[in-house]
Amino acid sequence: MNTKITNISNGTATILLYKHIGDIDGMGMGVNGAWVAEDIQMLNEFYKEEITAINIRINSIGGSVQEGLSIVSAILNSEIPCNTYIDGMAYSMAGVIAICGQKKYMADYGTFMMHNANGGDNEEVLMLITNSLAKLFERNTNLTLDKCKDLMNKETWMTADECKMLGIVDEVIETKKVKPAMNASVRELYAVYNKVITKTQIKMNKLTDLLKLSNEASEEAIIEAVTAKDAKIAELEASIESATAELNALKEANDAAEQEVKAELIENAVKEGKIDVATKEIYLTSNKSNAELKDLIGKLKPAYTPIFDNKGNAPQAVAGRENWTFNDWSKNDPKGLAEMKENDSVSFENLIKGLPSNLSPNYNPATDKKF
Repeated sequence: MNTKITNISNGTATILLYKHIGDIDGMGMGVNGAWVAEDIQMLNEFYKEEITAINIRINSIGGSVQEGLSIVSAILNSEIPCNTYIDGMAYSMAGVIAICGQKKYMADYGTFMMHNANGGDNEEVLMLITNSLAKLFERNTNLTLDKCKDLMNKETWMTADECKMLGIVDEVIETKKVKPAMNASVRELYAVYNKVITKTQIKMNKLTDLLKLSNEASEEAIIEAVTAKDAKIAELEASIESATAELNALKEANDAAEQEVKAELIENAVKEGKIDVATKEIYLTSNKSNAELKDLIGKLKPAYTPIFDNKGNAPQAVAGRENWTFNDWSKNDPKGLAEMKENDSVSFENLIKGLPSNLSPNYNPATDKKF
């Protein structure tokens, strides 16, 4: 199982969200929302009697709304209480996840950021997503919906104390400050500062590895590499935007052509008497493909239209049937053909003139005589 559970101890399960949410281009695989949701569901199904709480620990810059909402849904629907801990950063979608805990905690050095949804060109869709996220903030904090939208629109950054004041978190956790004593020995001082230096060096090595530089690369070289990568990203984004616009234009043209074919298909069906004029709008707005509609219409029989009135008077003009042959009547309106034979023998005789005698409807193959 692709689990994000780090441990289960003393009745508590812990899940770490210590990377960006989802798979962001250029950043590698981040937190998979589906996997986290599966873990929470699994804990609810198989460990409900053993576990009293699930702790979601967060240190993330945010990321995919889709992946994040999978985690949000799992937290809100969990029968086992899910508590959230902001262990550093909770930005964007990571912040949305953080406010959904039953109990919400934040380290005193932590930072929080909320903003509108972004990415893509469809402003209507982005606003719809923003309003949805604002609703989550309203329901899980002390903020009103209007205040949530205002803070998101301004892209608001907050400290732990500010989050506590606004009811975004329930409690700020005070961290221990590790300081060397004034009378500490050289060895003790070395241990404290070496720990800080080592951590910094590890972080720099990760950065140079990501940029494919030597671990001894200068600050200027790192800045140059980052600038080049940013330029490449901007170039790729421009290419993607151009390709997306081209695809959208092609899709619109294809949709228009498909609609034109559909309209022609339905008009022909109306002329053939297979579709009533009053109902053709239903077919025009149908979500069926043209191939499906063609197959459906092909199976329809033309509606029967009486060619004589109920008193047996002269035939009524039926548009589109003036040039029908005997075969046309037989195939498309056999009832009308029978009515013609019964009530208008002259028209019927004219219709069968020219037919071979053995194909005439008056021919008896047993006696070779007309009947």
